[in-house]
Amino acid sequence: MFQEDRAMHVQVSSRERVAPDHRHQAEDLLREAFPDMQGDGYAIPGPVALVLAMEGDHVVAHLALYERNVLLDGEPERIGLIGGVVVRADVRRQGVASRLIEAAHAELRRHGIDFAVLFALDHRHYASAGYVPMQNETCFIEDGHARRFVYRGGMVATLGERRWTTAVLDLQGETV
Repeated sequence: MFQEDRAMHVQVSSRERVAPDHRHQAEDLLREAFPDMQGDGYAIPGPVALVLAMEGDHVVAHLALYERNVLLDGEPERIGLIGGVVVRADVRRQGVASRLIEAAHAELRRHGIDFAVLFALDHRHYASAGYVPMQNETCFIEDGHARRFVYRGGMVATLGERRWTTAVLDLQGETV
């Protein structure tokens, strides 16, 4: 059980700056949640940061934060991509994932990024963090093949003043 008095904190660090033991714990969480995961579970190019919830010296939750140059209706845009959101079973439903997302959004804003995109099976988990379903036709690479369709699990959060559009979103690579 998550104990607030055990000083759970959220850290945002480049993957290289995460302590090796914490990186291994995070990868173990990912493997448990995604048993078919290949390699270390990160898209290429890798995340710009790992957002970890720590309880003492133990990783209890993980989020991979990516930044990507994309095309939105043919115009260049830099967006944030959220992937690999995993919370250890014994600390779920306690707001831990919300804290990870808040920290990720703050990091993206710090970098001047106005939009965060994620792909989820269940929209309910992300609506409270400001995510709404995307209606964009999305282009991406999957298993070396170009794909293009409206992915019903796509969601976007607006982090700045600009409004998101329903134009074609070209991820210029793989999803995360």
